[in-house]
Amino acid sequence: AVSLARLRTALGDNLRAVLKGYLVSLPSKAELEDLLRSAGEIEALPLGSRPVQFWTRSPEGLGDASSGRFWALQQRLGAPSAAYATEEAQEKHVLLEVSEAFSVVHGFSRLRRVELEEKVPCCFTEEAQPLQGLPGELLGATFFMLEGTSHANSQSGRFTVVASVVAVVYALDVIDPHNKDVMLYKKGFEALGWERVSAPQLRLQPLSVPTPNAELKPWSLQVGCWRRSLAPGVPLEVPHGSGLVGSVALSAAVPAAAA
Repeated sequence: AVSLARLRTALGDNLRAVLKGYLVSLPSKAELEDLLRSAGEIEALPLGSRPVQFWTRSPEGLGDASSGRFWALQQRLGAPSAAYATEEAQEKHVLLEVSEAFSVVHGFSRLRRVELEEKVPCCFTEEAQPLQGLPGELLGATFFMLEGTSHANSQSGRFTVVASVVAVVYALDVIDPHNKDVMLYKKGFEALGWERVSAPQLRLQPLSVPTPNAELKPWSLQVGCWRRSLAPGVPLEVPHGSGLVGSVALSAAVPAAAA
């Protein structure tokens, strides 16, 4: 059991949030009543002889949550649910609805969802190195990391992206602005024509190089980032050339409740 106050801290005041690319929400009073009406067919619900209390996201009154009182439902197996309003500090059971907010595919490649934070592993699951210097808008975005090695993912290809909420799509890729590596990092997302994100400190630290005195000297590769908006239900193709060292990331452009 958990208080609604704690749920609002975790999911936001609207009790809906996008977490690792999934839309997590507490059902409304009407939605939960419909679910509990068919509870006899759902073995997973903890219903028995004792009544069970469930929170909903519906505030008492005309949608005003400022009073701190929300609707809850009491359910007993074989009996209709009973609704009542109570203080959000009370602890009750919750049933959360989870659906995909973002879907990304890349041919037959497998992708792993990673929440972007400082020093998050990037860019392949078997060659993961820390990504650092992330701009604020990237923190918390869902990054889709390619499984395997860079060699196994060295061919050109395309990501297909679909969102169920208004989203921002980011394309991240190791770049070589001064052409130090003879076009090695010139086959990624620079030609997409998307808006460039200012991220001068965004770097991938792939390894440490021994110096003549046997100390390890860190070095890093510059990472570029581009963005564009995406409307719900509209597929987006994101092509790239061979040798990509990066992937796409998504975040909700507006609070999930407004989407």
